[in-house]
Amino acid sequence: FKVKDPYRLFDSRRFRTAPGPDEPQYPRVGANIDYYLAGEPAGEVKLEILDAEGNVIRVFSSEGGEELVPAGTSVAEWNLAAVGTRKLPKSAGMHRFGWDLRYPGPWDSDKEGSGRRGPMVPPGTYEARLQVGDWSARQRFEVVMDPRVEAEGIGPADVMVQAKFALDVRDALTRARDAADRTEEALEGLDEGEQRDRLEEIRVSLISNEIRYSQPMLLDQLEYLYRNHIGADQLPGAEALRRFTVLEEELAVLLEELDFTLNAGEQETS
Repeated sequence: FKVKDPYRLFDSRRFRTAPGPDEPQYPRVGANIDYYLAGEPAGEVKLEILDAEGNVIRVFSSEGGEELVPAGTSVAEWNLAAVGTRKLPKSAGMHRFGWDLRYPGPWDSDKEGSGRRGPMVPPGTYEARLQVGDWSARQRFEVVMDPRVEAEGIGPADVMVQAKFALDVRDALTRARDAADRTEEALEGLDEGEQRDRLEEIRVSLISNEIRYSQPMLLDQLEYLYRNHIGADQLPGAEALRRFTVLEEELAVLLEELDFTLNAGEQETS
């Protein structure tokens, strides 16, 4: 069915719990996508969300979201569109499925958190594409700015800059989490030696010490920067942009050192 144009509203506690018998029932925040199935199909039901350029930015399936990215692919090739998404209903009858107007979130080795809490999409034209077997249907809709935000002086251009910045930080955070995961995995069962010493140095630079008031290291700094730019509409400040540039450079050096160390270790054991 036709999708009503949704406003970009950040979720609040009032929308997270079921209303009481004496309270009004508001539509869920986001794009409410209604569809009807005359009977339960034998195969997969898939719902894709596309942006104005035709890029698939979110995928929901009756088979459930993907838990992890495919093994053997590099971080640059990962596609998080289907990671961590909710299961799409496929029983006969009427269904309403809500998209929270967010891109995929960063990858996480914990499947419960991977792909969730992504940046909110900027205002513009989007498309919902429902597919059942060989049949498919599309509905376009407009994601609209919250007029209260515009009244505060934040416009669509500001939000587009913010979304682009948040996606860049998300991707850096994904690479940093993957590096931390590979470092921890390589250290397991590794004997004392030069390779272990190098990996310990990389680990210390990536992961904060688990004690109170410890200095936040690269991974925590990226997570802090990311969280600050996905919860409210704001134009990223000059200091945030500068800090991200520094963190990206530090991450690039650590990734190069990690790859070199792991490759050297493989050559020694071969």
